[in-house]
Amino acid sequence: GWLCYSVTHPDFRQQGVGRQMAERRVKALQDRARACGHAKGMDGVFVEMNDPVRPDKLLPPGVDPAARLRFYQKMGARVLPIDYVQP
Repeated sequence: GWLCYSVTHPDFRQQGVGRQMAERRVKALQDRARACGHAKGMDGVFVEMNDPVRPDKLLPPGVDPAARLRFYQKMGARVLPIDYVQP
């Protein structure tokens, strides 16, 4: 599965809204995988994000790649050593 960017409005952060959105998106991906014949669902989910070590100065205010990484790590995510540059 693949999770692209999503953002929680600042007024609703730290209330579990982002976690609920992510969990529902993962469930939808699992359901879709099963509907396509994969009995066990997905083997994993990839999350797209900017490099937290080399922040992009062009990111909008409030977009923090390091915070995004911590958010997903709290949900069990881990960093894979894959170099990726979006075309």
